[in-house]
Amino acid sequence: MKSKFLLTFLLVLGPFFVWSQYANLRFTPAQPKPGDIIQFEYDPSGTPLENAATITPAIFLYDGNIRAAEVTASKTNGKWTGNIPTNDTAKALLIAFKQDNNMDNNKEQGYSLLLMQDNKPVKNAAIGLASLNNFGSSMLDMNIKPETNLALYSREFEIYPELKTLYAVQYAYLLMRADKENGKKKTEELIETVQQKADKTEADYITLQNLYAALKDNHQVAQIKNKIRELYPKGTTAKSDLTYALYEEQDPEKQIRMLDTLQKNFPAMNAADKKAYASLRKRLYGQAAFNAGVAGKWASFNKYILKTESNTALALAYNEAAWELSGKGLKQKGDSLKFAKTLSTKALASIKKELAAPVNKPDYQTKADYLQGLEYTLGNYMDTYALILWKLNERSAAYQAQEEAVQKTGKRNTDIIERYLTFKAGIKGKNAVKQELEELIKEGTGTATLKELLKSSYVSENKSEKGYAAYLENLLAVYRVKLKETLRKQMINEPAPRFALQDLDGKEVSLEALKGKIIVADFWATWCGPCRASFPGMQIAQNQLKDDPDVAFLFVNTREGVKPEEIAPKVGNFIKKYEYSFHVLLDADSKVAESFAVNGIPAKFLIDGNGNVRFKVIGFNGDTDNLVEEMKAMIEVMRNRPVK
Repeated sequence: MKSKFLLTFLLVLGPFFVWSQYANLRFTPAQPKPGDIIQFEYDPSGTPLENAATITPAIFLYDGNIRAAEVTASKTNGKWTGNIPTNDTAKALLIAFKQDNNMDNNKEQGYSLLLMQDNKPVKNAAIGLASLNNFGSSMLDMNIKPETNLALYSREFEIYPELKTLYAVQYAYLLMRADKENGKKKTEELIETVQQKADKTEADYITLQNLYAALKDNHQVAQIKNKIRELYPKGTTAKSDLTYALYEEQDPEKQIRMLDTLQKNFPAMNAADKKAYASLRKRLYGQAAFNAGVAGKWASFNKYILKTESNTALALAYNEAAWELSGKGLKQKGDSLKFAKTLSTKALASIKKELAAPVNKPDYQTKADYLQGLEYTLGNYMDTYALILWKLNERSAAYQAQEEAVQKTGKRNTDIIERYLTFKAGIKGKNAVKQELEELIKEGTGTATLKELLKSSYVSENKSEKGYAAYLENLLAVYRVKLKETLRKQMINEPAPRFALQDLDGKEVSLEALKGKIIVADFWATWCGPCRASFPGMQIAQNQLKDDPDVAFLFVNTREGVKPEEIAPKVGNFIKKYEYSFHVLLDADSKVAESFAVNGIPAKFLIDGNGNVRFKVIGFNGDTDNLVEEMKAMIEVMRNRPVK
């Protein structure tokens, strides 16, 4: 059945791959060649950007690498137009349209185009688009199913069959994810094709090794790896082994010595190799300076900071050393604060130097996006500087610096906002921050610290705590109304993949058995920092709903990264240590996470009583109170009645 589905999928999408025209986006020429200037005409009607006053195209080209295109759009008669330059090696492009935090990414699929030659896509165009799709998952909030990329690979091989062996590994992994019934058989056929080659090269053996890895045949993987090491002691695998060991090493000074050995044993053969070695060395010097500064090893810090050429790496090393000395917050006492101020000043100077003349921009970012990121980073470093000034009793300067930090970070960092309002209250009085605190709570950014500041302001004004609880509840009520309005617009309706997993007691729990309930499925791992940070909030949410018979929380442990037999003890000990009362399920082979297309964790899926996903939440922003409010509001919206 799956093979028939895939064939149908290909037949349906075949014309799409060639023409790539959309109801609200047109390209001219319709079949552009590499090197052409492509004009686009975008009609935002009916999209999230329908009323946008300005629009920024986010355009990425694939030419063997992914590169951001510097393109602007102008508006005429309600439509946005612009020109996309391509080079002679361009193969595919991916587009989304943005305005601030709003984006039209074609319902998480992106707008795409294959470049053509002789009435067919150029070689590597479809595979290039698959790479862009993967890139778009993180950069453009896209959600591309494995079947889509598998169809692209199949399309490529249909036109250029000679590429099938070259891209066999990527193809095999997609087969195993998207075509589970036949993926193993087709991967074994790929293995047989490579095995039959008479004069196999190291690249062929590496392909075989990786194909067996796709099948999770660790015995064959080990055997082939040993054979490669025997046949090619100075080959690609030997170099990869040394490189992998270098990255695994935690001591930056040892890493630098390992890089010396790597470069000696595998000298640069071309300009690209020289660039890669130089880039890696700069990065390691920056990391060594960073680690030494955090550890307070100032002789080593000074040694490596002199060899750190990158402005951004210098800024990071200086800032983190200064942050460590600052006490890392208002509650902790700082150390060597005058020295910390000197380091922080150098961090600001380094990042401003990069802003004035950017030299470290990666190809996959536009200059505008890169500069925007640097401005945000500058805001974070201003926060460090302001904290040090405050502790040095330079309070007026600290307040001014913190105000700038808030502006540059766009009020997205609650820690920075907390310090800003603390400084403002200290300089201008508690009543001076009351209105801002009220607005923040009504917007949903009322952390515990901000609520304490508001309470202090309230008591200062009213000379009593009487009435504060009701006053706070009224502010939160405004937020809850807005939150539910927003959530209703964000609600989706997608069938949840069916699953059955064992819990820590060895009992099987299935989605089918919980039909009729609202399920909160939280995918996590013990090594995941944001997962751990979100758990206190998830515990509060679960506690507040523990007596609700219509709601069930499931904490699906996945991608734990240890042997299957080690997962249950490790996860059980973690839950016991932190005294969480979670119902934990074990996704030992990560297949359930794959079926939900989980790209990053924590990932929360709220599933209604009919088995449909209505909300999905990726990541955690650090605000425990807000997490609890959002979980409760989503559940309330799903069943359209108040949560008790």
